[in-house]
Amino acid sequence: MNDQSGISALGIVLAVVVVAAAAGGFYAWQEHRQVMQLHRELVETKGALDTASAQARAAQDEAAAARKELDEQKTMLGQLKVDRDAAVAFLESEKAHSARLQAELTSAREQLAVLRSRSLPYGQPAVSRPTLAPQPMPLPVMGNRGSARSAARAAPAPAIDAGQPK
Repeated sequence: MNDQSGISALGIVLAVVVVAAAAGGFYAWQEHRQVMQLHRELVETKGALDTASAQARAAQDEAAAARKELDEQKTMLGQLKVDRDAAVAFLESEKAHSARLQAELTSAREQLAVLRSRSLPYGQPAVSRPTLAPQPMPLPVMGNRGSARSAARAAPAPAIDAGQPK
């Protein structure tokens, strides 16, 4: 019986060792599987982080471009305000100048009306129109071949006095 109990104890020990080895292998396989799962998740997370970093850089670049454009628009707005203020000042100046000219024109019309209402001796109007004398025409140079008729054509016309009553 000793032999049989030794074999059976050895069989039990061997079975326990086999079961322990199988349990250890299963445990190692589970650990390896978890490590591989964690590695896959790490790779996916790293990829998502890289994508998010690239998107963040692109957003920062867009924000910098938007800030630059905003600064340019602020500068342009400032220049437009300066131009507007200059235009308003110019318009006010022109309005004042126009009012002065209008006042001068009104004053001149009133003075003309007063002068027209007065009469000069002999019934002449107060304002006479200037007399325009025609300019003499240049004489053509003909040498000795000229005739009296061509000389008469070249003579200036008599002056007409438009301001004198007849």
